Amino acid sequence: MVVSQPDPRGGMGRFRTRLRPEGEKDVWSSPWAASPLRYRLAPGACLAGSTACVLSFKNPIGGLVSFDAQYPDVVNALLLLSRGGAGLPQLTSIAAVEGGGMEVVRHLHRCLEELKRNDCLELVWEPDGRERAVIRAMCREFAFSHQRLQPDVAVVLSRFAYVRRDGDAGVLESPEALCRIEFTCAETWHCLGILSRPTSIAMAVAAGQFGIAELADLLWRTRFVELADVAEPAERASWEFHDLLFHWRSRAGRVSGPQGGTYRHMQRATSPPAIKPRMSDDTVLLARPVDEDPPRESSLESLMERRRSVREQDGRAISAEQLGRLLYRVARVQRRLPGEYQELLLRPIPAAGAIHELEFYPVVGRCDGLDRGLYHYHCELHTLHRLATPESDVEALLADAALSWGKPDDPPQVLIILASRLPRLAWKYEGIAYRLTLLNAGAAIQSLYLLATEMGLACSAIGGGDSGVFASATALDPLVETSVAEFAVGSKRG
Repeated sequence: MVVSQPDPRGGMGRFRTRLRPEGEKDVWSSPWAASPLRYRLAPGACLAGSTACVLSFKNPIGGLVSFDAQYPDVVNALLLLSRGGAGLPQLTSIAAVEGGGMEVVRHLHRCLEELKRNDCLELVWEPDGRERAVIRAMCREFAFSHQRLQPDVAVVLSRFAYVRRDGDAGVLESPEALCRIEFTCAETWHCLGILSRPTSIAMAVAAGQFGIAELADLLWRTRFVELADVAEPAERASWEFHDLLFHWRSRAGRVSGPQGGTYRHMQRATSPPAIKPRMSDDTVLLARPVDEDPPRESSLESLMERRRSVREQDGRAISAEQLGRLLYRVARVQRRLPGEYQELLLRPIPAAGAIHELEFYPVVGRCDGLDRGLYHYHCELHTLHRLATPESDVEALLADAALSWGKPDDPPQVLIILASRLPRLAWKYEGIAYRLTLLNAGAAIQSLYLLATEMGLACSAIGGGDSGVFASATALDPLVETSVAEFAVGSKRG
């Protein structure tokens, strides 16, 4: 299978993906997911071509997913997706019509999984034979939970779940869920409202509300409801609704559709001017630095004038000594500070309340004196600690940064990831914790820019960043610590 996917930041990338190996569990083939769900093409997806050798589908943003016609019956089953869709039992029966056995069925499931992972599929929920909701994946990792909701367990709608209008549809979303649900009938909306209070399947059935029981199970498997009688962990309680929503919706990994420089309003309106017009004629002239007396090369004024994003790297690698200098001057702890209620720190960079929740993680692609991999910088000891990170995650982090700075074939030699231990900030600040961590990250990025400029390094802030891959690479709970910004450095060409 070959997938051609437009880069949502503006470029066009082509990459090869794989079908799941036979040993991996296919989340779409669970018995529960089979009966009430109908598979069909998502809006904007279409059949792109069908030949004796290749079957191709186009996803909503123009990516092409092509399957080798290894089994003709699998092709016949997949063609049904463009004709209104079908349930998994029907698709499976078509695929195995000539007795190909479980190998043919597994191949069909892997094909469906890849279509889902590339935004080509949606699932129609039909618990009683009528369409009641449509489920669309928000990211490639979406999967139904295989843990059934026990009848006597009370659940309640997650405090992070919210309903909004999207075009002509009302949708249910949550930053903790990896899918969105569009309800297509009024009865389902009514059932959703009842789940705002603790309810169990047994309670719903006893009251004759079978629709609520079925909906509760669906929302449990998609992480929209939570246990009603379990205390919330402190780390999760640290995140307020708007903070977690903004974090996951502004980072790659849990966003459906394009993200980045798409110029989406180009056809609707002209861009606002770069320079805002004067707001009044009451003018005061300010003194300018004398042009004949330029600032010293090593002065802060000179650095401010010379600071640029430089993405052209040299063939030689950055050194461990240079990376160490960057981290020492920007991220080290100068000393611990006494705090009335909380332990505080002094660093070269400012931070809200001197709390300093930011951690620094260099992802080393090429660095003289360091092996390739992901490291954590210990800010008090001034040491690097290499993590047991799979090479696939290291590659994914560097590749994402390479796409973001517009050089997919030239990834940064070193990517410095800034991660936030947000519960440290939220322990003190209410309503503004995530805003403060972004302000702190911005101050750190500017400091890295100025020092890298003085050192003659190639450097650039990264506009993208995938917090999901970072979580996988570090094995950290995103509610405890999550990536919020990235900065790339390397040796400068010329």
